[in-house]
Amino acid sequence: MWRHPSELAPPEVPNSAVLALPKGHAWPLAAVSALTGAILVLGVLAATGTFDGRGPRVVHEVLSSMPDTSSGPSGAAVDRISQAVAPAIVRLEVDGGAQPVASAVVFRDDGYAVTDAHAVQGARDVAAVMASGDRRASTVVGVDPDTDLAVLKLAGTGPFRTAVLGTTDDVAVGEVTLTVGAPSKAPGQPTIATGVISSFGRDVTGPNGTMLSDVMQTDAPIGAAATGGALVNDDGTVIGITLVHQGWRCATPVDVARTVAEEIVAVGHVRVVWLGIRGTAAQDGNGVVVAGLLAGGPAADAGLRDNDVIRRVDGRPVSSMANLRMVLRRRHPGERVMVVYERANKRRSAAVTLTERPA
Repeated sequence: MWRHPSELAPPEVPNSAVLALPKGHAWPLAAVSALTGAILVLGVLAATGTFDGRGPRVVHEVLSSMPDTSSGPSGAAVDRISQAVAPAIVRLEVDGGAQPVASAVVFRDDGYAVTDAHAVQGARDVAAVMASGDRRASTVVGVDPDTDLAVLKLAGTGPFRTAVLGTTDDVAVGEVTLTVGAPSKAPGQPTIATGVISSFGRDVTGPNGTMLSDVMQTDAPIGAAATGGALVNDDGTVIGITLVHQGWRCATPVDVARTVAEEIVAVGHVRVVWLGIRGTAAQDGNGVVVAGLLAGGPAADAGLRDNDVIRRVDGRPVSSMANLRMVLRRRHPGERVMVVYERANKRRSAAVTLTERPA
């Protein structure tokens, strides 16, 4: 089953410290100290305006500063993340595929794993080697060339160790990340490298020649055997599925990977949703100009017209048709999205019910 970061147990909170009361003849000194401390505290509160006639205000103090990401996680932190994530990373030994070795991330405890499509597409046989060294047969359930993602089903009933899938909504450029992949030789330790998010929204040509839109770029090394593995943040949450091709070290955002994987598991293929429009990038680079609508399509039914400029979909900015398609890859047929657009320089919005794009 899916695991979300909210399912992780919260950190234990230590018991409050107990202040020992002074004993014997020390009480006069303690009383004086306490009175002096109280006077000083009252002075500070008065000086900062804490008393405003409505009683004291509670001030929440930030006890820790932002982490210094310039040198990356410590060795202990990397080891902790490795122990948490590595059991969910499997080594794929591929017969007849584009490359002999790749990685996959187990995302369901009944044995479903996600990897890069180019690594397994057309393969005669794919074996999965678990972190424990256990070797299992696996079946390619489905592939999605548009995102270069594929889903495998590992043999056995499980339960399997799974990775925690997060979201990229709060991930920022410069954030420290780690790539976790299978070892280049089995059995062996997982390959782990640290780096940062270099950029978002990159368009790159994938190994199968398809243009991959809205991928993340990282400067963390990704070995050939680690492609299809996990890009994780500093708490071990998966934020992307790694991909390396022609020098590009990238990752498909986990939100897209989750939707694609769910579709493949549910129906064996990806049902691509659409708005039913043709469009071009706006001249200011911050929207899509509607150049044509399908009669009876989702956008037309919601009232959009030619020359409307779509600015946002469900709060996410769009800058091109490729970017718009990638934003919609998070959604399923039948879901509704809020489209913000401009018509004659006036901002409007419409709820659009998505449908599956015709084949």
